[in-house]
Parts: sequence; C-alpha cells; structure tokens
Amino acid sequence: MALDAEDALIPVPQLAAQLRALLPEGKAAGLRFSIENHFNYPSPRMVALLDTVADDALGVCLDVANSICAGEWPMQTVRMLAP
Repeated sequence: MALDAEDALIPVPQLAAQLRALLPEGKAAGLRFSIENHFNYPSPRMVALLDTVADDALGVCLDVANSICAGEWPMQTVRMLAP
C-alpha cells in the first residue's frame, strides 16, 4: 500500500489504529503488509507510524526513487526504514 499527502494529515495514532484493525484478518490468511515509502508521506513519519503499530506483519516496501523525490538521499531513507 502507499500512503499519500491526505494520509499525512491523519494523526499517527489514528492511522495506526486503522492499520491495526486490518492486521488480524490478513495475518489469519497468511498475509504480510508493506507500506511503500512515498514522497508525500515522509520517512520520519513512516517510522513513527511503524513504531506505533509495532507489528511484524507490517513493514516497508522501499523505493529509492521516491526518497529522492521526497528530498531524502537514498541511504538516508534506507537507514531510517530498514529497521
């Protein structure tokens, strides 16, 4: 999935609650979820979201082209999102 500028307006705890609600059914089906880093949803905010959700079924699909569009150097983005 990709989060966009409109999603960046949703407070992190509220967005995390929305994502947490999706996880049990997906996990029961053997799914994992990933959020693509996107130039309209900055990496530091994505880290905050992932830390708030705190579930191994949710991770990152990293696109270094998007990090460049966001004004982040690719390795900067990788260092933030890899953990």
